[in-house]
Amino acid sequence: MRWPIVEAMGTAYALYTLTGDSQYEEWYQKWWDYCIKYLMDYENGSWWQELDANNKVTTKVWDGKQDIYHLLHCLVIPRLPLAPGLAPAVAAGLLDINAK
Repeated sequence: MRWPIVEAMGTAYALYTLTGDSQYEEWYQKWWDYCIKYLMDYENGSWWQELDANNKVTTKVWDGKQDIYHLLHCLVIPRLPLAPGLAPAVAAGLLDINAK
């Protein structure tokens, strides 16, 4: 499932932002590398929802591709401050406040 990874990415980014501990930044990058290698569908766009134990696409739990709810979080959270929440921060024009 892709959603645990993208949730973990958001958490790692938040922990890195709060603590400055480089291990969280390293985990964030490891998960990005995994997503790039296994989850991104370069032929049809978006990301695969579900992989098996060998990182092959499967539809055992979900058939096809799901919405982009979790994917959006993984892409937007690092571009916003940790507070206010996601929607208020976007509404306030705070997107890219964390851009490096």
